[in-house]
Amino acid sequence: ATGVWQGLSAVKEVVVEPREAGKAFEQAMLHYKKVVDEGRGALLLAVCRGKASEGIDFADAHARGVVIVGIPYPALKDTRVS
Repeated sequence: ATGVWQGLSAVKEVVVEPREAGKAFEQAMLHYKKVVDEGRGALLLAVCRGKASEGIDFADAHARGVVIVGIPYPALKDTRVS
């Protein structure tokens, strides 16, 4: 996995959505948008249904491509779980 991370980092700035909300999240998003606006491009790694999934506009160059990866676990309260 380290080789993949190093490869991605060599091509684009990698910004990871922080676990904590608030100032850390705001700073990460500002950094991501700044790097993209400078024309260098960036890769934002975020969690589906996380803080970056709703209410944020990723317009134009801020979302040139989207890749969604997930493990298809059912919801905890799904009848298939109980």
